[in-house]
Amino acid sequence: MKRYCLALDLVNDPELIKEYEHLHKAENGRPEIKKSILDGGITIWKFTARATGYS
Repeated sequence: MKRYCLALDLVNDPELIKEYEHLHKAENGRPEIKKSILDGGITIWKFTARATGYS
């Protein structure tokens, strides 16, 4: 099984991180994006946020 990883550093702002996490929960996602992911053969995905010291 191939694995792919996309890393994204977020600005260290608790409110922005909270908004990002909310928008990226599966139940809040746009249906066409979920369909595109599933149509591409991706069956498991996980969003994990980490803040950096960048502002």
